[in-house]
Amino acid sequence: MLFYQFSGYLLPAIIIIDVLLILMLVWGMSAGRKVLLWIISLTAILMFVALGIFKWGFSRPDFMVSSPGEIILENPADGPKSIYYLEADGGVFWKHEVDGNTSESHSLELERADPDSLMIVTHFDDEWYIQPLDLSTSETRTIVLQKAGFDKKDVSKAINSYYWTVLCWNYVSYSLTMIFVAVFLFMLWRRNV
Repeated sequence: MLFYQFSGYLLPAIIIIDVLLILMLVWGMSAGRKVLLWIISLTAILMFVALGIFKWGFSRPDFMVSSPGEIILENPADGPKSIYYLEADGGVFWKHEVDGNTSESHSLELERADPDSLMIVTHFDDEWYIQPLDLSTSETRTIVLQKAGFDKKDVSKAINSYYWTVLCWNYVSYSLTMIFVAVFLFMLWRRNV
């Protein structure tokens, strides 16, 4: 499960900042002028906290506030079903899995109230199918995850892009965050902070 999620254009900057903060912290552990190294370490720690607040506050964990809508996802199949939220521009917004023989209610908030600004994508018989979500009304929409309610459309490029940019690089960012924490704990253990 992703705790925070950045889109592709912001990820390189976040990863570069993560690497620079780790390097600053390692530099702060080296021998030399203690006051300067202490200031470098403290700066790296404060920047790490600020970046953490940015990651949690300004990433894409949910839709933007302005047009709330309720949807109910029903999966009549025995096994779980993966669905993807696809934006109007063709980018995958989020992935969700609905367990078999269940019904889940979701409250979505969308920046634009356009009927075609958000779509649900799922996989039937080795092919991709799509259904637009109309959140312009306040009615609760029930979406049954069956082939009959969806239109066939090839969105494999968007799904592959999602796995590469969002999942892969966000997990790299998570790993760098854990490395920073490990280096910080090592510094505490060595009493360098």
